[in-house]
Amino acid sequence: MMRDINRRSASRRQRPNSFTLVEVVIAIAIIAFVLISVLGLMTYASQLVQQADTYSRLSHVTSQVLTRLNSQSYSVSTNAATKGTAYYFTAEGLPTNAASGYYECAITNAAPSPSTLVNMMQLRVSIRWPKPQFTNTNIIITSTLKYD
Repeated sequence: MMRDINRRSASRRQRPNSFTLVEVVIAIAIIAFVLISVLGLMTYASQLVQQADTYSRLSHVTSQVLTRLNSQSYSVSTNAATKGTAYYFTAEGLPTNAASGYYECAITNAAPSPSTLVNMMQLRVSIRWPKPQFTNTNIIITSTLKYD
């Protein structure tokens, strides 16, 4: 009888420290769930970074256009500085010709100036991108006042 007890306790002591198949499957499932969640967040974060980069470039493009408009001579009567004016910029926000442009910036008159503001004109600056596929475009619009 004593031998049986010693055998049982010996077999318990000699049991190797290992995991069962169920424990391994549960651990793999938990790791997979965590990895899928992290990858989903990384995709979302990547889209946010790309959007922030685009808006940063748009800010730069808008600043360049407004600087050009303010440096040009302007006459309300002829509206020579803005009539049908379009500027083009690369994807990096650098000025370029129409063929290689990514951003297209169009300058138009927003509205005729009121009679009390004879020497002022409100200009509408609209930027569309991406230029190669204008089928699904994004548009940002701003305006400025030009004084004669």
